[in-house]
Amino acid sequence: MKKYIILVLIISGLTLPAISFAGDLSGPLVPCGTSANPAACTLCDLFTMIQTLIDFITAGIFILAGIFITAGGLMILLAGANPGNLDLGKKMITNAVIGVIIALLAWTVINMVFNTLVSTEEDRFPAPWNKIECTGGGVVETEESKGDYVCTCGENSKVGSKEFLNGIECSSQCSNYCKTTFGAVAGGDYGCCSDKVMENGCFASPPSGEWCKRPAPSGSDVWILGGINSGQKGDANASLTNFLNCMYREVIRAYGSTNNLTITSISDDGLCSSPPTCNPATGAGCAHTVGSCHYGGPSTSPCFGSSSAVDFRANATTCAWLAQTARYCGGSNAYWINWETNPDHLHVSLNNGTCGCNEGATPNPCP
Repeated sequence: MKKYIILVLIISGLTLPAISFAGDLSGPLVPCGTSANPAACTLCDLFTMIQTLIDFITAGIFILAGIFITAGGLMILLAGANPGNLDLGKKMITNAVIGVIIALLAWTVINMVFNTLVSTEEDRFPAPWNKIECTGGGVVETEESKGDYVCTCGENSKVGSKEFLNGIECSSQCSNYCKTTFGAVAGGDYGCCSDKVMENGCFASPPSGEWCKRPAPSGSDVWILGGINSGQKGDANASLTNFLNCMYREVIRAYGSTNNLTITSISDDGLCSSPPTCNPATGAGCAHTVGSCHYGGPSTSPCFGSSSAVDFRANATTCAWLAQTARYCGGSNAYWINWETNPDHLHVSLNNGTCGCNEGATPNPCP
């Protein structure tokens, strides 16, 4: 009878703490994105789920260890004259204890690693040391995932803005975002990209003499210029920038490179000299006629001060493709597509209805 009393005490001592430990394990395995908790999952939830798994496995190890130790104790108590059962019982107890020690060491190391990864404390080990304390979400909207480029909508006043992850994404989607969101309200058909909101709008006239001095717009690194000052890139307004980026994407798609598309004019090299030799308000000394879309229209136009026109180098073979692609990239904004000679080139004007550019009566078709 004494042996059985001792056996009951051993079993109780080994299994009750494990059962109590397992009873503390509550809550779902996946702590987020469920009907009970519809919140979006974050990095913290991943670590929380992993720790829940570890806690369940640890509880299971203690319960199994208790069972093996109990079985080993039974074999020792009941071995009698059978030394084989005595040795087997000792081995079971020894292996169970070694297994618990290994599990505890592994559990300690894993918890320390996780706490190091998710801790926001300077000492990297928040209390309690054996429980993950993760706050802030981890993989959510953070400073690193915010956009580096801002699309501003509007002509001479800020209408609205949206962040994009990079310049290429911004330049390709900005104009459509503005048109869809704001329509024709205060220049909502137009949008421009920058590293910050353009407080004075996309087409605010530059200070006197600032032509050819503005930074090149996003995506213009692939534009090929033929015989003109690179400062003309910065004179392209937002609509023209988006249009040119589209043209170069299409020529890459069609020919595999940008070599088949060359810009011969955006604004005017006479504006790039110091002092400028071109007066776009009067047309004096300029390569284009007064009121041309290359200058944003006449000086009274809301577009004046930046270019909404471009000349592409062309010949009888390439003109048709350029004209077709210009209609695709410009859509309804591609108002004037005109074949011009001396030298041969294709002229494309945008937004003439808004800018009031000085164009001819009927555009010349490709030869």
